[in-house]
Amino acid sequence: RLEEATNIDLDAKAAMDRMYMEWFSKQMDKMEPIFKYTRCVGLTDGHHLYTFRDGTTSTQVMCQRFGIPFLEEMGMVEVRWVYKSSVNSGWGLTLHAQHGSGGGSYIHTDIPNLQHKTMPYYDADIFFRGHSTKRWAYSIPRYRKTREPEARLVEKPIWMVNTGGFLRGHIEGKATYVSKANLPPVSLGYVIVHVELHHHRSDYPVKHKPIWEPRISATLRG
Repeated sequence: RLEEATNIDLDAKAAMDRMYMEWFSKQMDKMEPIFKYTRCVGLTDGHHLYTFRDGTTSTQVMCQRFGIPFLEEMGMVEVRWVYKSSVNSGWGLTLHAQHGSGGGSYIHTDIPNLQHKTMPYYDADIFFRGHSTKRWAYSIPRYRKTREPEARLVEKPIWMVNTGGFLRGHIEGKATYVSKANLPPVSLGYVIVHVELHHHRSDYPVKHKPIWEPRISATLRG
């Protein structure tokens, strides 16, 4: 109702934008060390965002301030490790990130949202999803045939990661969205994905051709 009212009363919406921006600027000041001393490859819109009068979201404001790519509610990013200072060598890791929707009650209802609705249609190495705030990680092997003279079967793991969350659903003495909807509690925390690169010589008859092999694992943190 408030959003509908401010869409009509533009002066009220402008006043709300100023109040929100004053508060949000202070929150971004607190987050600045995170983006200053780490590398963020992109942010998506998600829960509890604020939309300004011109249509810009609070996520976009954060991306503009810290120089981070804005991925909307779904996007893809490639991270490359360069070998011997050549952009055509080394190895690339493709990340697919989405806020997601639906399947929030159980883990087994979360997984199909990635495995059935996203993974078949996007070529990525790791799929990240939020929305339900549950934290889990799972890999599925995918196979391909090499083009070398002696063809062989190569296994490549594809990872699905539900990134977790930090909002407690059940709080004593306070009604929440989770308690009102009688949703099950989730374990709070986040997922760390570890990527190690190992290279070896190929059997292909091109002298000293390096082959990069990623080794990916995941750790759940509370």
